[in-house]
Amino acid sequence: MGNITRFRKGIGMSLKVIVHCLNEMPILGDIEEIPKSPIPFITLHNPRSRGEKPLEWSDTDMRELVIAVHAITFIEVIATKGTRESMAKFGPVQTN
Repeated sequence: MGNITRFRKGIGMSLKVIVHCLNEMPILGDIEEIPKSPIPFITLHNPRSRGEKPLEWSDTDMRELVIAVHAITFIEVIATKGTRESMAKFGPVQTN
């Protein structure tokens, strides 16, 4: 997974993710690289709801959201065409 992170970061692309936090609705956004442990927080760029709408509780002009790692249950990485192509260089990717 570290190779994928370096490859993607090197070409300036971001990863689309869904961040699941404790007792909160999931947040869709972009990150620069897959977080490495130990880190205290992650920065989520262009945070929005799963329906691609602004978060109900945030300012509509919010561009970045800093989330404490201890509040995150898990992070889903969404496979896009670009991520599938970069991952194919390091091994097979299963798609449904």
